[in-house]
Amino acid sequence: MADFPDPAALTVLMFADLHLERQFAWADAGAASRRRLALRTTLENVVELALAEGADAILCGGDLYEDEFFSPDLAHFVASTLDCGLPVLCAAGNHDHLSRSSLYARAPLPRLVNVFDAPTFERFELVPGASIWGASHVTASGTAGFFDGRGPVVGASEAAGDLNLGLFHGSERAGFSFEGADKSPHAPFDGPQVAAAGFDYAFVGHHHHPVAGEHHCYPGNPDPLEFGETGERGAVIARFSAGGGAPTLTTHAVGPTSAQAVTVDISNARHSTEVHRQVADVVATHQGWLRVDLTGALHPDVQLDLAQLQSAGADLDGFLVRTDRVHRAFDLDAIRTEESSVRSHFVRLADAASELDEAERARVVELGLRAFENRRDLEALT
Repeated sequence: MADFPDPAALTVLMFADLHLERQFAWADAGAASRRRLALRTTLENVVELALAEGADAILCGGDLYEDEFFSPDLAHFVASTLDCGLPVLCAAGNHDHLSRSSLYARAPLPRLVNVFDAPTFERFELVPGASIWGASHVTASGTAGFFDGRGPVVGASEAAGDLNLGLFHGSERAGFSFEGADKSPHAPFDGPQVAAAGFDYAFVGHHHHPVAGEHHCYPGNPDPLEFGETGERGAVIARFSAGGGAPTLTTHAVGPTSAQAVTVDISNARHSTEVHRQVADVVATHQGWLRVDLTGALHPDVQLDLAQLQSAGADLDGFLVRTDRVHRAFDLDAIRTEESSVRSHFVRLADAASELDEAERARVVELGLRAFENRRDLEALT
């Protein structure tokens, strides 16, 4: 870590992956609108925190918003919110990549807002002796690693010996496996590449799981985008001392939303009212946003009334019930031995269908047997 020559300590606030205007496809129109409002409130809270903590700058590590849902209203909101009297430095990510039609190109951004406009690192001198080096995505996918194939970014130049900080949106290779199947690698890198490039530390967006590492940190998405997210996430206050050394990082919660996920096993339920009661008992111990994942082998006679189950969360800010992990406890061996039975013939045909894997076969059999019974809760199993 280089010595920082400025006698005053440098303090920056960093956040990333806010995803303003996210559509929240799982939610109805009203719930989705409330979630989008919560994301806007989070950005306002980020600015208020930076001012309260005496930050010298606000850093955004990309995916501030989702480009396909950009609107003039959003542009004016972002511009007015970031007009806070502090330098705001943005490194665009894959969801808010730079283009002629992006918010960054069309919004009336305040003078102190700087968006790094190239897929290579560029220097912004924040204060004498301290520089932010940022790089942005210019396409929605396919961005190569900002460090790959390049030598040190900060070398024997006027910036050498100063405090040099990186700001970008990218996938740390070592941590990618923790991000889930819905994430794709963008601008991949390895942690040690940060130091090899000449940076004292880097602030990075893209991975939603928060990380405070030796070379860099991910703050995580500051307000929940999914149910049941884990880890201390929010906006990171980083303080660099005049004597050099690693920064002191403190994560502050800035999102107004609580979004939990719980699993409820309904295998022993004898009728739909018992299922409803189990769900209602869980709801009673939670607030905010909640997803209940039902699971278990349910007796074929028990009906799942999704509208009734959804009503259990009427007093929560948002509520979702999922039933895709519930299956019916049919006695298939007994059904196969039934004489002159249409459903027995159906099960044996499914057994012989080589084009189906085991999971598909089980689904086909279950849906088919429910259809034979003319049950009205088939939508609970689709």
